[in-house]
Amino acid sequence: MPIAWGIGLVTGLLVAAFAIVIYKKSRKGKCEYDERQVAARGRAFAGGFVTFVFSELVVFIIEIFTGEPLVIGVPGTLSIIICLLSTLVFLEVSIFSDAYFSPGKPMRKSWWVIMTLLGISFIIKFFLDNDFWFQLINLAAGCFIVIVMLSILVKQLISRKADKEENDE
Repeated sequence: MPIAWGIGLVTGLLVAAFAIVIYKKSRKGKCEYDERQVAARGRAFAGGFVTFVFSELVVFIIEIFTGEPLVIGVPGTLSIIICLLSTLVFLEVSIFSDAYFSPGKPMRKSWWVIMTLLGISFIIKFFLDNDFWFQLINLAAGCFIVIVMLSILVKQLISRKADKEENDE
């Protein structure tokens, strides 16, 4: 990984953290989850944690049996993929348990469109880049975002259908 890329990554993460702090300080309403959602988020955190631990143990066992580190592209790429996988498990359980959005703040359609386009742009970048590890990270991030956005869409369609059937009865 080039030094310039690492400096850019750290700078980007610091800017994002600063923006999040400012956003949280300026927000008037806080996301409030009901008891059922808090319990569902607890199950989602547990699922993500178990996925993370299991994935790391699999990598550890593979490294023990092969006698060498398991590296895909550059060191750290596999760790990022495992983190994305664990986060995906957390998000999927949260989304399908109605614990991802708070009742007072539903998802905005503009946010869904922007995130979907971002995911698609990462996948396109996978095909355009020449560096294998960068391709892999772009593909993993793009698939992660697209899967989450599709899950939100599917959950909304399921909820809409259930509400319609409930109203028809």
